[in-house]
Amino acid sequence: SGMQSVSTSRCLEMEEQDEVEAEDGLLTGDRQERRWSPRVFGACLLAVTTFLLVLGDSLGFRRPPGLASKAPVTTKHANATAAGWAISRDLLPDDHQKEELIKRAFSDPGFMWGCATSAYQVEGAWNKDGRKPSIWDHFTHDGRAYKGSSGDDACDYYHRYEEDLARISEYGFNTYRFSISWTRVFPLDEDGNMYMNEKGVQFYKNVLRILADRGITPIVTMFHWDLPAELDWLDEEVVDYFLRYAEFLLATFPEVNWWSTFNEPWTFCTMGYALGLHAPGKQSQYLQYKCGHNVLRAHARAVELFRRKFYRPGMKIGLVLNYDFPFPKDPENPHDLDAVQVDAIKGVGWFADPIYKGDYPELLKEIIGEHLPRFTEEEKKLLLQASNREYNYYGLNTYSGRYVEAVHNHSWSPKQSFWKDDEPIGFPFIHAWLYKVPQEILLHLRWVNDRYHPPGIIITENGCSDPGNTEYEYTVDDWHRVGFFRDYLAKVAEAVYEGIPVIGYTAWALIDNFEWADGYQRRFGITYNDFGRQKRTPKKSAKWFQKLLTSI
Repeated sequence: SGMQSVSTSRCLEMEEQDEVEAEDGLLTGDRQERRWSPRVFGACLLAVTTFLLVLGDSLGFRRPPGLASKAPVTTKHANATAAGWAISRDLLPDDHQKEELIKRAFSDPGFMWGCATSAYQVEGAWNKDGRKPSIWDHFTHDGRAYKGSSGDDACDYYHRYEEDLARISEYGFNTYRFSISWTRVFPLDEDGNMYMNEKGVQFYKNVLRILADRGITPIVTMFHWDLPAELDWLDEEVVDYFLRYAEFLLATFPEVNWWSTFNEPWTFCTMGYALGLHAPGKQSQYLQYKCGHNVLRAHARAVELFRRKFYRPGMKIGLVLNYDFPFPKDPENPHDLDAVQVDAIKGVGWFADPIYKGDYPELLKEIIGEHLPRFTEEEKKLLLQASNREYNYYGLNTYSGRYVEAVHNHSWSPKQSFWKDDEPIGFPFIHAWLYKVPQEILLHLRWVNDRYHPPGIIITENGCSDPGNTEYEYTVDDWHRVGFFRDYLAKVAEAVYEGIPVIGYTAWALIDNFEWADGYQRRFGITYNDFGRQKRTPKKSAKWFQKLLTSI
């Protein structure tokens, strides 16, 4: 997945607390009565306007010129006020109204509705048909994941992909986001030379053929964390290795038109090289910035190669970035408002500014100082070229909301929390980091659009786990996940009506899978998987998508 794996060790410690609260009836989800704060009324006018527009459409009334359903709306955001930061600001509180808004906003048949997986999380067959070990094979075999679990078998997708791919079209999706395992298709030999593994290539050829036959557009990720065990993102030579790997993929799979180079560099650099909770398990204060620097250099060179040798009209290539947009702990405190911006620059600007602005943010340079590497002038030009509107898109992964505050009015080191006035920021799915805060995705989209003006944004991951209970009867009847998707999508619909260029939405995940350091204790899928028997069962959320998408 990605963002869900940003849980720290506390995520593992709180599993029992989740289960106890579920048993005590504290995790009531969408069935809990909504609470309306006085701050909500600051958005009432916009609520009435939005409702009347949707109602008018449904009754066949014509909108005045300038209010076409997808025309940009130049309204000033009210984020400077307390009402603008209201957590529960549901413009359309009724679930049916939300679904109607979603249908209207995404009526374009070209909108990319998808679901997602990643290679190591679902494929299994870790040592079959020529696949070589990745850093995650070593990490999990050393017992570093929850209860000693690993992706050795995962969902056995390598042998069951036909069944799983059939579900994508069955659920009504027209897009499938997945990653290619570097060590399955282009592993290293003993001399450090990469070579084509024909059986691995044929596996992905089979996947792409089935998708083409079903009219499903693939969005293919080159790197979703499973680095060959011989390589390290701290070494400059990894950039050259990635470039040769990217060239191999682009040449070998010309049927793919939508590519992303990397999934969530913030996560695999921070978790792998600062906190040590993900592969390769290193702990440090600043190594994550060296990792991120090499990732950005590799991305820039791969996009330049794509532009020079492989680009055809209609092809796209981008970078997928994860972030959970924060709310100021005290929206009346200017230092907390500054902390929001600082946090966003440290979380998103670290990777997006070099691509869309040509260099790291000045604020990040000030905060990190000499520990933040510097780009050459030539690298800055290559990075900026990667945002060319002809082939660029912005991949956005997001899940939760949170508060940040400037401790002692010092905004450079925002303090994160999920509770305020003895209330959680939203319904808790994982107490350590995942809370349902739909307003977050709207604020997130606004911030990205205002700062970078990307030609298109695809929400490449969004979803939730089961809140503290993974028993079959509970997880298949996943009403909580239906509510999550509906409420977040309604906020994305608001963004579309504001003129933000959202061109796709990809749910995480197609199937319950191996959730990195969290092992198999978290289920994010819209398809239930019995890992012992590898038996799949569609959940209520899958049927909800099926009903929604067939009605658009």
